[in-house]
Amino acid sequence: MPVPLDLPRLIIVCSLVLILLASCSSAEISEEHLRYLNDNGWTVSRVLEKEPFSLPDNEESLNELRDKGLNPEELGKQETLYIQTVVLKERCEGKLTALIYSNQDNNIVGAQIVIEDVSPGVLKLVDSTTFMNICKEVKES
Repeated sequence: MPVPLDLPRLIIVCSLVLILLASCSSAEISEEHLRYLNDNGWTVSRVLEKEPFSLPDNEESLNELRDKGLNPEELGKQETLYIQTVVLKERCEGKLTALIYSNQDNNIVGAQIVIEDVSPGVLKLVDSTTFMNICKEVKES
């Protein structure tokens, strides 16, 4: 006697398998970018896709980039810019993400760290020990 096909259950199981596969997949990170993060004491949890990046064209936005540790003049010298987002294993009041700016030759021209759900929440990427000391001081104050 054939077993009846339970279509709703099959759809749920297939959906869960696809979600699991999608969450396990990760974009590639260049060896240089990985070494840069490791040399600064950071551990990669997950890598997201590298995307093209364009500098803003107004002075206010450029000043915001300066305040967040980037050098717009240096970035502007690059013919093409990319930004790669990397979720870090380290945490500080929440999830930390590194933003790595690179040129068409994959050379790093800037890097930032983003603290989830904190304002302003974006700072120049420094080594993990320095950053965690700053984070500790902020928590204690």
